[in-house]
Amino acid sequence: MTEVAHKKRGKCCGCGCRHCPYNHANVPSTERAARIQQPAWLHKTSIEAEEVDVLFWSGGKDSYLALRTLLKEKGEGRRGVVLMTTFDARTRIIAHQEVEIKTVVRQAETLGVSLVGAPLHPGRKYEEQLEQALRVAQKGLSGIPITRVCFGDLHLEHIRSWREQQLTPVVREVCGQAAQLHYPIWHKSYEDLMADLVASGVKCRISAMPDAAPSE
Repeated sequence: MTEVAHKKRGKCCGCGCRHCPYNHANVPSTERAARIQQPAWLHKTSIEAEEVDVLFWSGGKDSYLALRTLLKEKGEGRRGVVLMTTFDARTRIIAHQEVEIKTVVRQAETLGVSLVGAPLHPGRKYEEQLEQALRVAQKGLSGIPITRVCFGDLHLEHIRSWREQQLTPVVREVCGQAAQLHYPIWHKSYEDLMADLVASGVKCRISAMPDAAPSE
């Protein structure tokens, strides 16, 4: 069904339709990871803060280290954090990490952090789909402004440059001209970050490698 037809119905049907104009409001929370075709909240906690950071979350260690950094710097509850994960709308797989979106939902539940999922469809511009996801996040925050959109990039200049050029206009269109992109672990010592990862006590699992795994 088209978006127009869905609007005539006046409510979400709960099926996870691609053209749902209601942010999948009636899709059961336990089924959203498997069914949503538009951005929606996959896990939502109570957020009491003056402003919010949205952290792009792949489910990997760099995302986790970025989250730990944000939580350390938020200061007396002034800042809240919401995770945002993009994934293939057909396969439900997160690029590069090669894990399913349902795995990230479990991570968010364990961490006690809210999560917005953004299924990506081929043939649509990434920036447009990101804008839609940010609008869902902003609407769900009930007036708390998103002031920073954060990424767990460490050192790849070309990726950061692309984000600055292509995503800054999108972020400011949705969140206001004062909003900015933020890189909490940019150029931090990898040794220090790994020490922090070990100190956290979190269990990590290797999900993808560029080459064959070593024998030892």
